[in-house]
This record gives sequence, structure tokens and C-alpha cells, in this order.
Amino acid sequence: MYKCRVCGKPFESELYKAHEVRFGWDDEFDYVHCPHCNSVYIKEIPDDLGRYYSSEYYSLQDRNESFENSFFRRTARKYLLKYRINGKNPIGKIIALKEKEAFQWIEQGMLDFHSSILDVGCGTGRTILKLANSGFTSVQGIDPFLDHDIVYHVGKQEVRIWKKDIQEVEEKYDVITLTNVMEHMTDPHIAFKSFAKCMHNNSILMMYLPVMSDFSWSHYGIKAHQFSDVPRHLFIYSVDALRTVAAQYNLSMFKCKPSFYYKILYDVYGNMASDIQKMDQPKLIQELVDKNDAGHIFAYFKLIE
Repeated sequence: MYKCRVCGKPFESELYKAHEVRFGWDDEFDYVHCPHCNSVYIKEIPDDLGRYYSSEYYSLQDRNESFENSFFRRTARKYLLKYRINGKNPIGKIIALKEKEAFQWIEQGMLDFHSSILDVGCGTGRTILKLANSGFTSVQGIDPFLDHDIVYHVGKQEVRIWKKDIQEVEEKYDVITLTNVMEHMTDPHIAFKSFAKCMHNNSILMMYLPVMSDFSWSHYGIKAHQFSDVPRHLFIYSVDALRTVAAQYNLSMFKCKPSFYYKILYDVYGNMASDIQKMDQPKLIQELVDKNDAGHIFAYFKLIE
């Protein structure tokens, strides 16, 4: 019998054996599935979890942004960001038609170029460097798996990334972002409580993350793509579970956008189930998005007044 670390209810579960596949180490870990909140999480968090976040991990690699932040790309990105922010920039609109996924997390009206932004779990800062190089004036980041604090100089601006956890942050921000991070956090309750502490009445918390999908779980189970980063993916939540935990800390999920990522059609080893191969895949993808069962979401939260 287990007590769910997400919803708190007692449950029984078989043990699902998952393996580390990103680096090919093949270490095995037990996961359990709570039938009440439909979340799957690691049975025991490894004592040596930091070992799985070496400098080879994609988000912690040294940044060489000379191409990404060349004059041409900075200029194009600024047009795109203006369009994402207010929907009015015609050049940005054209760029958005081609770069559909770029800064897709930005909703019109949620921020401007002077908003204070904290990127949680930002690694060595890929996203916030793009923002700073495109005109944002107050971007910072945190990541507990860094070797040390980092300071970048972007023009006259200092972009700081601290080696710390969210519960150590005392300041309040206009926007808090997590991109493929929430599933890595060791305790969802501590996380949401800490997010709320760092928000004011007009703040927005945005997270992009893999979530439970009836489609992928029924086809692949613990080998579904959401478990491709074991043991770093400690929790795979259902949308309802996220909404419920957030509400306990005075946070309301006011918007949830499904996001399709093609790997959801494959297992962690890159194999596609035979019945999916026979399906009309463009139609299938649209159905998954329409049902919010595409396996990834953009979730937006604000404080309940």
C-alpha cells in the first residue's frame, strides 16, 4: 500500500520497471501508478540523483550562442516576440507562420519586454539568453544542478543564473516559467507552495511539461515517451492532478493548451506500435490534441484572489 505523493490518497500499484535510456546506462527504477489522480511517479528518489545531471545533460551544457544570437536572428526573434506579446507585429506574424513552436508559451498580454521573469530549472540559460538578447530587460534563472552561479553580460545587462532551488527564492516575479522542469522536481507540494510565495496578484506561472496520456499509456505503458528521461522524470502528472495540487496553494490553472510532440507516437526506444503505423496519423494527431491527450501541455496559473 502506498500513500500518493501527489494527491495523498492510499492506493495499491504494481511496480513498473523503467530504465535510464538517454545515456544508455540502463539503470532500472521502480515507478508506481496512482489510480486516484492518474499520476505515475518514481517509487524512491535516488540518493545520488545529481549523478544523472552531469555536464553532458542537454540543459547543463556550456552555451555557445554566437549563432543563435547573431544580429539577423536577434532581429527576427524580436519581431516574433513582439507579435507573441501583442499580436500586432506584421513581420512577426509572418515569422510565426514558419516558426510555429518558437516562444509558443507566450500568451498575448501576459508580459512585456520589462516584465521580471524567473526561469526555473533553466540549466545554463538557453532561453533567458535568447530573451535578453532580444530586448527583455529583467530575466533571471535558477537551477540546483549547476556547478556554480553564472553571470552573463548582455549589452549593459547582467543575466544571472543562481545555483539554487525554488524554495530558496524570496523575490517576487511577474512571470515564472518552467520548460520541461516540473516533472524533475522532487516534491510537487513544495514546488507549488514556493511558486505561490514568489508571485504577486498579477503574476503568471507558466509550465510546459509531459503529462499522462491515455493513448500513450495504453500503447506503451512505462515505455511511453514521457518516461524517456528516467530517473530524472520523477513524476508524470495528469492534468487534473496538477490542477488539484496547485489549488491547495491558492493557485488556479486558468488555461491549459495541449501540445503535440511527434515522439509521443513512439516508445522510449524509438519504436512505433504496429497499430499506430496503420493509422491515419495526421487525423490521429488532431484527435489527440482535440481531446487534450497529446502527452504535453502548456499550463498557466495565477493566484486565487
